[in-house]
Amino acid sequence: MRPNSILYHCNDKTRCQKFLDNKKFMIESKEDGIWLGNGMYFWDNLSNAKFWYRKKQQKHDELLIVQSNVYTDFLLDLTDLDVCNKMEQLWNKVYKENEIKIPKDKITLGAKLNYLYDYYDMFKDVYQVIKVIGKYKKTPQNSFYKYDLDSRRAEPTTAIKCIYNVKNVDAIATREKV
Repeated sequence: MRPNSILYHCNDKTRCQKFLDNKKFMIESKEDGIWLGNGMYFWDNLSNAKFWYRKKQQKHDELLIVQSNVYTDFLLDLTDLDVCNKMEQLWNKVYKENEIKIPKDKITLGAKLNYLYDYYDMFKDVYQVIKVIGKYKKTPQNSFYKYDLDSRRAEPTTAIKCIYNVKNVDAIATREKV
């Protein structure tokens, strides 16, 4: 059996229904900022999807949350520092070889990933899903345990979120409404 994760996506009802009905359709975000570039974004748990639902309710009338089993055997795991170091080495090489004119420190993660996926076909096959950890400082604390986001010590927290970006529709094994 292929390794997979159960992941959650929140979006407007129309797009979610199309996603459920059409197995070759992804709700693709166009992103070139601090996140993971173009692709379909998923949360790793239902609570985070509900957070996004509440956040998006201000802009959309009808929203849905969908659940998918996403294959993770072709994963670019940006929660792994060794992987990040290798990606930085690759990006430095690509930047130099392609004579990119934008100052290196001005290029966001999303722009770097979009460039790699757009110009190197092997990326689409080798890395079908990207995983990262996001910091959400406004996450309310729970009384079950306390933490200090400004502390330098290691401690458990609910203020970081695991986010996945599916780049290849074939990585989505199942789709269902929550």
